[in-house]
Amino acid sequence: SYRSDEELDAWRARDALRSFEASLVDMGISTERKIANVYKKADEELEIAIAFAEDSPFPDVSDLLDDVYSQA
Repeated sequence: SYRSDEELDAWRARDALRSFEASLVDMGISTERKIANVYKKADEELEIAIAFAEDSPFPDVSDLLDDVYSQA
């Protein structure tokens, strides 16, 4: 990687999502397990979306510019 491990660690320490997750746990609003389940559900939904995209046919070339330009 072109970034040092120290630089990566410094940015990871400032990660807003991880900080928010920790705050939720600290305040008793959520648990590590619930947060892990959110990530698991998101990963599952992403896998479904990727499979759908890969299994879908390519759009017809004639549709290439649909909804790109306004007819104003």
